[in-house]
Amino acid sequence: MPDAKPSARSRILIVDDEASVRGVTLQVLKLAGHDVQTAENGCEALELIDAGESYELMLLDVSMPRMDGMELVRELEHRGVDTPVLLMSGHAAQGLPESDAEGLIRGIVSKPFGIQDLRNAVAEILG
Repeated sequence: MPDAKPSARSRILIVDDEASVRGVTLQVLKLAGHDVQTAENGCEALELIDAGESYELMLLDVSMPRMDGMELVRELEHRGVDTPVLLMSGHAAQGLPESDAEGLIRGIVSKPFGIQDLRNAVAEILG
């Protein structure tokens, strides 16, 4: 059965230092009909944003070199960027916010995550 395409194509940024995670996540979201870009770390993500790129959703790895996901969230909030964030973590999610109604974080998925879990989390955030 072919994947259902969303009615509105959303622009999504995946930020993860693991090429395999970026690649698989990119393919899953592209097959779901989204326009997807990737960045290797938080610094690279900020370069895209500073260059004028905008997104409806950002998927951020919690643990990355140079600038991790939580540091990136704080920097985005400091800059006034209001893009919702879905955190991805390969570690136990203890101490990480499931959601942050006052901030950007809308949820977290634990790695390794299933394709349907990822699609459901993204769909829930995008509406």
